[in-house]
Amino acid sequence: MNRQQKADPKIDKEIMKDKNWTAKSNRKEVLPLEPYKQGDADGLCGAYSLINSARLIMKKLSADDCTSLLDKIIRHVEQKKKVSAVITGGLSVRDMEGVMKKVLPNEFGIKAVRPFRTKKKVTINVFWNEVLKFFNGNNGRKAVIIGIENHVWDHWTVIESISEKQARLFDSLEIARIDRKRCTTGKRNRNKTYSLGVANTFFLSKEKPEPKKGEKQTEKEAMQMKKKDQHHEQTKADTTQSL
Repeated sequence: MNRQQKADPKIDKEIMKDKNWTAKSNRKEVLPLEPYKQGDADGLCGAYSLINSARLIMKKLSADDCTSLLDKIIRHVEQKKKVSAVITGGLSVRDMEGVMKKVLPNEFGIKAVRPFRTKKKVTINVFWNEVLKFFNGNNGRKAVIIGIENHVWDHWTVIESISEKQARLFDSLEIARIDRKRCTTGKRNRNKTYSLGVANTFFLSKEKPEPKKGEKQTEKEAMQMKKKDQHHEQTKADTTQSL
């Protein structure tokens, strides 16, 4: 409101009639795909990394969907620890793994694996190449949750995509990316800003479902099917000609 304008008492009176009014957005609306952000005083980066991974993989989650997921995460973890401990102390590796085994599959059909759980002394090159291989595979939408640390904090974050030189993050603290040359899987030093928790890395994915019989195909899928049929017919004709 312009400071020189006077408030309209009629409008104010109408607003005050609704005692349940709250200042909030349309929570059914699908929000732009930007990472949810955590507060400065909590330890909920693990919960936010789970929510942000689900948002990346599912693409169209509303604010209500995300709040519901947070509720399910907290309810699952509070079976073994107090809510206050979750909020201030964050989620442990065991907590994260439990949510990925119970909550994400049930809610969204998202599968998670922990590929480096039993491996020792994984170099940064081996780790980076495995993450690259995972993202370059053909099994649907993906995200990677990883525990990282620097000289200030330990933090759960989400890798959205990766190249030979950088990992792009979808992060609740608004860290945009981490450079490969600044990372280590061992102890940090002057040149290595981030230590990556290799054993605490999770690969999350959701396979693209096969189209149901009679379901409309996309143009790309139709073209791929047409090429397969043409190849099949050509092979059949070549076989008949050779006979």
